[in-house]
Amino acid sequence: MRLIQSFMGRRQFLAGAAATTALGLAGKKIFSSLVPGSEAGVAMAAEGPGPAVPTAGAIDSSRYRHLMSPLQIGNVVLKNRLFSTNAVVHALQGPETFPAETMRHYTINLAKNGAAIVTCRFTIATMHGIKSQNELENDSAHMSVYHLQEPGVQTYIDQMVEGIRAYGSKACVPLYALTPDQNTLPPGPEHTVKPLSDAEVQQIIDKAVTELKYFQNRGFEMTTLQMVQYIGDNKQREQFSVKLCREIKKQLGPDFLVAARITMVPSPEDRKRNTVAYTQDEIIASAKQWEGLIDILQLMSGFAYLGFDESEGSPPSSLKYSRAIKESGAKIFVAPNCGFEDLDLNEKYIADGDADIIAMGRAFIADWEYGQKAAEGRGEDVVPCLRCNRCHGPGGGDGPWISVCSVNPKLGIDDAVQLIAGPTVKKKVAVIGGGPAGMKAAVTAAERGHEVTLYEKTGYLGGLLRHSDYAAFKWPMKEFKNYLVRQVKKSGVKVLMNTTATPEMIRGEGYDTILVALGAEPSIPKLPGADGKNVYDIDSVFGREKELGKNVVIIGAGAYSVEAGIHLAQLGRKVTLLAAGTALVEPSGPHQLANLEMNFKAMDTCQAITQAVATGISKGKVIYKDAQGKENSVPADAVVIYAGLKPRQAEAMKFAGLTAQVYLVGECRGSNSGVQKGQRSAFFAASQV
Repeated sequence: MRLIQSFMGRRQFLAGAAATTALGLAGKKIFSSLVPGSEAGVAMAAEGPGPAVPTAGAIDSSRYRHLMSPLQIGNVVLKNRLFSTNAVVHALQGPETFPAETMRHYTINLAKNGAAIVTCRFTIATMHGIKSQNELENDSAHMSVYHLQEPGVQTYIDQMVEGIRAYGSKACVPLYALTPDQNTLPPGPEHTVKPLSDAEVQQIIDKAVTELKYFQNRGFEMTTLQMVQYIGDNKQREQFSVKLCREIKKQLGPDFLVAARITMVPSPEDRKRNTVAYTQDEIIASAKQWEGLIDILQLMSGFAYLGFDESEGSPPSSLKYSRAIKESGAKIFVAPNCGFEDLDLNEKYIADGDADIIAMGRAFIADWEYGQKAAEGRGEDVVPCLRCNRCHGPGGGDGPWISVCSVNPKLGIDDAVQLIAGPTVKKKVAVIGGGPAGMKAAVTAAERGHEVTLYEKTGYLGGLLRHSDYAAFKWPMKEFKNYLVRQVKKSGVKVLMNTTATPEMIRGEGYDTILVALGAEPSIPKLPGADGKNVYDIDSVFGREKELGKNVVIIGAGAYSVEAGIHLAQLGRKVTLLAAGTALVEPSGPHQLANLEMNFKAMDTCQAITQAVATGISKGKVIYKDAQGKENSVPADAVVIYAGLKPRQAEAMKFAGLTAQVYLVGECRGSNSGVQKGQRSAFFAASQV
């Protein structure tokens, strides 16, 4: 077999193995037993719905014809209108001074996944005088520092760029135009910028052009100006960008594309807190000034964290600026960014002339088949991004430096994915529980060719994610829940609703494998008065908001509590949250949950009392002790209690021993896993079936 593989080549061999495995299952043959270590299962465990290769009648290749059509910029032709921005997942590699295998694989996969432009994040390098990652923001996971002058490092960069080009995409390198006295980016969103002398400006330009020539020799065909806005004031900034771009075009040629990433603010008043952003009128004027110098204008309008920055179904805010620039007649290609992932909407924006290119980061991270689904007209199958920002903030400190995506279980652990083997026989599989982990397990097992039955004791699928049907700002989570429900229906899984599975029931059905996903339930503390009629656990309050009075007290901190508080405040309730500790939300990365706490504190009808330990509920109030041990109370027409989630582990273990393969997935494994860990456990457990 190794001899055959060496003649065929690895790619052709695996393609043939995948086809043979599929045929073997159909004919009840055991192919994988003949080929130990076969990697055909990697394809069979893919996250897309339905058969591995849709039939011609099952796809609509013209559905996104505007979005996927080529775009000509001068003499350069882009294969489509998808721009993968400078949004690499953090902590993809360790201390390597070269693009490690995980980084090369991730970057080339962006090209394979449909991006016409692939941005590679490693411009900041030794030519800036930086010798190690720790010298840059004290964050070895945030940026990669490569020894660019070493031939071996150049080899890996060349291989990565050639891989991007092999898929017909353009390799783009971001240019960080640093000021002479700093090697790191300005801190915060409130940046201090200062005017520069003509000599300092020329020094930056010379260094930038030298760096870009290096990357052009490595095969890069484009740059994105990341830090133009950190040079001087607005007037000097424009003068600098014009001079810089003119020199780039002169030295590297007109076919070396130049993009600029610009941040927008709604009004001049917002300039007070963000001095490096542009108002709409300013950017229109600048766009006209940049004609012929900047090819693509990438518009940033703030980061779309969670669901607060936009409402469900509304276009991302940067589209407004993109449309205005197009209507102004400025001869420049416009690529709005932040929050674009819906294929139907992206197609509409291009078809209507509101944008020329769609710039995206997290959409490509959440779904590694985004481009394929676009080409096949399968927008409803795109995995929605939760906007949780987990990909941008690894644990660090005492936590693990790992790359994760809440909805893409394969991200960041290539070694584990490569070990997935193809199934040997078709099996009869039972999935107990229709929450997010149960649905993911069922879909994955069905994609591998098994006969799957899912048992759900309630009349709905989604488990604890059902609260997203009620909280308006949780619409990204609702989209993900609804996506999973669609995939269950499309994958051929048999669903038994309002059916409580018992070991006796399952034993009599002759299943080969059982995947138990019973989830968790809110834990209710033994607190005097907690059994009152006006007391709700965190889960049951959603959908019963009309029963609550004006004053609502939430006992217990955490993301779930804060979300419930924001939801109730948006419905007009006055919310008081009692937190035993000093923080409302547990720290987790640089952005994700801090944004949640910020939105809670920004609401006029929300207040938080920290270091407050609830001692009882009585006569329309909650009694608590403050940090000094003094007893206080707060009025409460209704009380919501959250003391964490209790995994249904004991109930799940009742299914142990019924078959040779019994896997616990999601919350019932014994720890509060959340969506990310639940999806990962479900995917890999089902991939072993």
